[in-house]
Amino acid sequence: GADATAVDRILANYGVKRRTGAAATGTVMITMNASVPLTIPVGFGFSTGTSRFVTATAYAIRTSADQVISSADVLLKPTGSGKYSFSIGVVASEVGAVGVRRLTVLQPDVALPNVISVVASSDFTNGVDLETNAELLSRFETGIAPSSFADANAITAILRKTEATDD
Repeated sequence: GADATAVDRILANYGVKRRTGAAATGTVMITMNASVPLTIPVGFGFSTGTSRFVTATAYAIRTSADQVISSADVLLKPTGSGKYSFSIGVVASEVGAVGVRRLTVLQPDVALPNVISVVASSDFTNGVDLETNAELLSRFETGIAPSSFADANAITAILRKTEATDD
C-alpha cells in the first residue's frame, strides 16, 4: 500500500488530516500475600498476550491510611485469607484499540515482591486505532476540493480588497 507519510503530505494540500489514535487506559488490581509497603516506578510494565501497559506515574503502596498523604500514595487493603490488594492506573504502551476485559490476568515485566496476581479491574477503554490509508481516503472519496478562488476564505479576501479600494 501507499506510504502513510506520503498520503498525509498529499492530503495536507487539501486541508485533510489523518485521525490520530489514542492509547487504551485501565486499572489493574494487584494482590499481595503480605501487608508490606511497595513502590511501583513510573513506566513499570504489565503484559497480556501481545499488549503491554505501563504506569504513567509512580505509586507508593502504603499499609495504613495515615501514611496516605499524596495522590501517588495508594492504600493496601486486606481482602481476607491473608491477602491484600490495591489498584493502580495503567496506559497502553502503544496507540490503538486493545481488547482487555475485566479480570484479564496480566504479568508484571519484573517480579514484584509478595505479589501473587495482577488482573484488570475493569474493561480497558479509550483505545483508538490510528486511521488507516483506506479509512482516510474513503472519508474523502468524494468532495475533496483544493483551495481555489471560489472557497470561503478567498471570497472573503476578495470582498475585503474590494471594500478597501472603494474607500
